[in-house]
Amino acid sequence: MKKLFLLFSLLFALAGCADESGTNGGNTETCPITSADFSYERIAQNKYQIKLDNESKRQYARGVYWKEGRNTGGFVSNSYELEPLIEYPKGGDKKEVIFYYNNNQCGETIILKPKSTYSKCDDITLDYYQYDATYNSAYQTVIFLVKFKSPVDLSLDTELRFDNGVIQIRNAPSDELYHQFTIPYNSIKDIIIGSEIYNDVIIKYPDNTECVKELNYVIR
Repeated sequence: MKKLFLLFSLLFALAGCADESGTNGGNTETCPITSADFSYERIAQNKYQIKLDNESKRQYARGVYWKEGRNTGGFVSNSYELEPLIEYPKGGDKKEVIFYYNNNQCGETIILKPKSTYSKCDDITLDYYQYDATYNSAYQTVIFLVKFKSPVDLSLDTELRFDNGVIQIRNAPSDELYHQFTIPYNSIKDIIIGSEIYNDVIIKYPDNTECVKELNYVIR
């Protein structure tokens, strides 16, 4: 009976150790806070604000470090802050940030992207770096051509949205892979950086959901 009691005690102790180490190979002592405790808000084109969702984890703020994902062209302002601002001065089609606690990577890499309410938005593919936008000096307009890799039903409304609030609905001629937008130059000239400009293409669905994708153009 005594041996049986010792066996149950040992099994209980081992189970307790398993709980301490967390799940999926994690370790709650090494990573008492992870990237899963955070969310983010896109506050402008190429700017993302990290937010702590789990307020009980704020006690671990002193051990935090954020690092931009490899070759994504971003800049983490105040990397040792719990809730940093992440900026992409030169845009970037790949936006990732990695969370560290006490020099250990804790949790999965966070992929930053615009908020979409359409559930299958990831299935719609297009290049972040689009064709050159064409400046028409005679009409003082800029023509943007959005090239999709997968067809988009022309019965759906699509629009371009810029950081200064300008929105333009798709113009003709367009087809399922090439959507054209014509914008008055004066309405966007103040947000052109050198010859580059950033915007979002938005696809609107009948159920009031939206798919949002970031784009970069060079105006010529």
